[in-house]
Amino acid sequence: MSFIVNDVPTSGSVTAAAIAAAIADADDAETVRAATAPRAIDAMAGSGWAVVGSPVGSATAVWSGGALTLTALDGAVSEVNVGNSASLPTSEDADALIRVDVTTGDGAAGADGSLIWRIGTDADNSVQVQIKSNGDVVVYAWVDTSPTEILGATATGITSGQREGGELWYRWCRRNGSLALKWGVGTAGALPTRWRTIAAWTSAVALTAAAGTWQRLGLLSGAIGGGYVLSVTAIRTTGQQGGAL
Repeated sequence: MSFIVNDVPTSGSVTAAAIAAAIADADDAETVRAATAPRAIDAMAGSGWAVVGSPVGSATAVWSGGALTLTALDGAVSEVNVGNSASLPTSEDADALIRVDVTTGDGAAGADGSLIWRIGTDADNSVQVQIKSNGDVVVYAWVDTSPTEILGATATGITSGQREGGELWYRWCRRNGSLALKWGVGTAGALPTRWRTIAAWTSAVALTAAAGTWQRLGLLSGAIGGGYVLSVTAIRTTGQQGGAL
């Protein structure tokens, strides 16, 4: 058996007995858990994803060139969503990450443009973050079709340069007993080395909503002059606390 640590294959073979022995050693356990955690890096070609519902205002969602580009036309109230029912691991401990680049309309008309990112079981049972064009976020928990605002409009401190720089990542961290939303800025396509927590929850409604393998990404826009366009350039998941991202 071989495994990968930080995208580098280990040399030689590792037996189940060797892994068990390492896990028993507190000094080695975290390294082994990270190395053996299930991880998925989306090919960014649209496989497994589908448009959800009917787009509004001729908005589009296009997979091309290793990115998902969501577009709202000039001056049109717009909405478009894509979903994947098996995008997240089944484990209770999981991370979902996306890298986002706003290419048109950043900051336009204040908060009139939004990226909508949801994880959970389906549209009726999930947590949703609305990432607005001015950098603010609002978070809802949907349980049995009923939404609860669990974070009102909150400034993140993310700058326009970061939103338009192509290296901005957002991250859901789902754990046994907690849920957190984070952001960070990477370099040259790599993951951030520092993550900033926007908010964290331990409430039953948040944890219930976040459970599941479903994920949805969408664009919601008011009538912004010049339109609103953003690209999701990476999607990653890992299915065990401490696993490689």
